[in-house]
Amino acid sequence: SGAVIFMIRYFIKQFLLENNLLDIYDRFVVTRSDHFYGCPHDLSLLDPRYLWVPVGEDYRYGITDRHLVANKAQILPALSILDPVIRYPDKYSSKSFNRLINPELLIKKRWQQER
Repeated sequence: SGAVIFMIRYFIKQFLLENNLLDIYDRFVVTRSDHFYGCPHDLSLLDPRYLWVPVGEDYRYGITDRHLVANKAQILPALSILDPVIRYPDKYSSKSFNRLINPELLIKKRWQQER
């Protein structure tokens, strides 16, 4: 369910902050437990200035939550999907998107706002 993935992201964000992991690591990989990434994962090939999702996990109407690679400046905004939704619910209603909203569309919208 969409609500579950956003709560898991919230808990990951809290864990990173409480354990000062942003001071220890430069890059973060967040993967759902049901996602199998069947290729070598050489982070040195991924420009650290960008947030990365595998090819095919982004599409016209959204970005899936299965797998992402982010640097330490991007990880908290990438995980902070629900924060503004709770603060400004009208801004994130289906009406404001001119279509039914799903978790993938919300992720895409929030990441675009963080640019």
